[in-house]
Amino acid sequence: MQAIKGMSIALAITSVFAAGASTADDGRKRPARAYDVCVNAGVDARFNLTGVDFGGNPIPEHPGPGDRVTGVGMLLPAGTIPTDGSGDVTCNSYQARKIGTFFVNGTFVSTFTARPLPQAAANDLAYVDWHFRVDGAGAFDTSGPIKQFAQGGTYPHTIVGGTGRFKSVKGELTTLMLGAGGFQLRVFLPNGD
Repeated sequence: MQAIKGMSIALAITSVFAAGASTADDGRKRPARAYDVCVNAGVDARFNLTGVDFGGNPIPEHPGPGDRVTGVGMLLPAGTIPTDGSGDVTCNSYQARKIGTFFVNGTFVSTFTARPLPQAAANDLAYVDWHFRVDGAGAFDTSGPIKQFAQGGTYPHTIVGGTGRFKSVKGELTTLMLGAGGFQLRVFLPNGD
């Protein structure tokens, strides 16, 4: 019953955001604009792993505090990736819908299984900078912590600037975790001026 309740909440959040994202960009106050992001972790991301967790214990397959990640993935129209975690982890099936490029550069402050560095929140995973380049429209950048993976979970990211149609975007980006260990996201820009 708890799982059904959690899925219902995630679907309700997604429905509200998706409905707002469908409104035309008319230059006035407008509902959130949304995009899906897909990064193939096996091909499009590189990890610089030290191989130890916060306590100095070996972690051969997971990042730990101080490890880095750099990646380049696809920016897609919102609704391209399913919200139930069943998305294509290779991103290959989304290639025809690509509308831009997503860049990530960051440093882990925790592992997926152990506690974070002492001053980080319990669910902080990494501190990252994101760049979203929308073909023919401009780009926007965000910065901040990302949270431990939770299917359907959301967290905010600070918008640090933009170009083109995004030059006046400011405030907070909302991130919805779609699946694939955090490499599939739906992001929502705030209302604009």
